[in-house]
Amino acid sequence: MWMHEHLGERINNVRTRDVIEVGVDWVATSCPYCLTMVEDGIRGRETKEEVSVLDLAEILYRSVQ
Repeated sequence: MWMHEHLGERINNVRTRDVIEVGVDWVATSCPYCLTMVEDGIRGRETKEEVSVLDLAEILYRSVQ
């Protein structure tokens, strides 16, 4: 699960680029590993876009508050 890639571009950078190109305000994940991966990708970008990365449980909690 925590294996690092050594060939090509890191997957979190690829997914982050996809997210930013679509122009979303937030991204939902249901996997703790994916949450960390996308958060790291967002933080590593030098861009003015602000994208929130949320777990599905966070979205559910916000919807019932």
